[in-house]
Amino acid sequence: MKGLRRLGWGGVAICLVASLIAAYQAWLFLGDPLYGNDSGYRVFFADRPVVKIGNRIWLPFLQVHIWLYHLLGLPAGGVKLISTFYSFGAQRLNLETGPLMQEPIGVALFCGFLLLASNGSAFPWIGVLCAAAMMTRDTYWIYLFAATLVAWRSIIANRRRLLAYTALWAVPILWLAVCVPAIYLAAYSRLPSIPIEWPLMYNAAGPASRMSAAESLWLGLVRAGVLPLAAGIAAGAATLAFWARSRFLSLFDFTEFSKTAVRAAPVAIAIVYGLVWIVDPWQVTPGNPRAGWPLLEVCFAVAPLLVQAAGSAPPGVRLFVTAAIVVGLAAGLQPGSLRYRAEKDEVARREQDRLKQALAAAALGLRPRICLVAGERWSVFRDLDTPLFHEQKIYVPATEEVPQDCDAIILEDGIGLPEPQAYDRIVSIQLPERRWSAYARRQAGATLRGPTRLP
Repeated sequence: MKGLRRLGWGGVAICLVASLIAAYQAWLFLGDPLYGNDSGYRVFFADRPVVKIGNRIWLPFLQVHIWLYHLLGLPAGGVKLISTFYSFGAQRLNLETGPLMQEPIGVALFCGFLLLASNGSAFPWIGVLCAAAMMTRDTYWIYLFAATLVAWRSIIANRRRLLAYTALWAVPILWLAVCVPAIYLAAYSRLPSIPIEWPLMYNAAGPASRMSAAESLWLGLVRAGVLPLAAGIAAGAATLAFWARSRFLSLFDFTEFSKTAVRAAPVAIAIVYGLVWIVDPWQVTPGNPRAGWPLLEVCFAVAPLLVQAAGSAPPGVRLFVTAAIVVGLAAGLQPGSLRYRAEKDEVARREQDRLKQALAAAALGLRPRICLVAGERWSVFRDLDTPLFHEQKIYVPATEEVPQDCDAIILEDGIGLPEPQAYDRIVSIQLPERRWSAYARRQAGATLRGPTRLP
């Protein structure tokens, strides 16, 4: 009960609502047997604790979770519960990003860090949460840099605070200075190039859009649904600043954390979106709503500090500041994103089960090697991750020759390839966007080659 009293009934109510939303999301995720692009890519390589895509290396916190889940031999459908465990409310971005993405997990850890830090809790817990968060999102290193920049005098003046910041900085330094170069040396026999491959680890992975970086960024923020909350916070801050005038920043000096956070917030936003503007990381997917995550995170950090700072203001100012934030947050919600397509998911599950049963009946051995041939890899990750989660598999582009040691071949229909020689078709399944045919080895020596011309 002591913990509940410290949290307050308001906090308990928030946790209860968040738990109910998480339970509903878990039900949705468990019922959906398909994946999005990036989450499907991670699950396809569930046997690896670190995954790279192109010349970019994803931060390993989420992948380690998937790897451990795979290592324990747990059912494929439950892997999506990893992100549900970390989910944070029903904000539109959390729903649009989807399961097994780094952003929702990162923001959950970030908010946990903010809660502990703002209450002055012991540093070890703060350090663990912040270090974990930094291994999910690159922006957290920038937030740490902004906080260090604005508070460097108080940091060097306090031995305990200096040790804390040193420990926190050890995480990105170890990753960028040791781990990333080592992975590049192992994979490419060279060091990463500066600044695109290091420290940004940026990879366009396709032709760039004609949309400008500014247009793409604005469209992404609009789609993310974070602008109403940002506008509400800006309106509340402007009202409080108009009332307090020259002592506005001193209103936040009630703790060292609030003093640093409110001054670091604009610096962090300027750096993050300055880099987004310059590098344009979503050239291939312009208007990507993931551009809204840094703004949402900083809004979550500033909003409670703004409400607390308004405590000394007249009732009218307090009411306006609180109402502006609440209205802005509510305007960013999108309950329609939770629509559940039960019939479509049931058909996909049934077809995937047919594939699993056919492969099992073919008696391919203890660890059969399954080759997946498709026009593009993302279709494989989206459709076949669930039924083949624990299988030994390899993706083969349609333009390449299939390896000779495949025990089974799963071929995307309609891409202009003939049936593989020396294999028997054992099943064909129809998923929402594609049809797949599975073939089991009849004898050695399959010769499936590049695409043939169709009339």
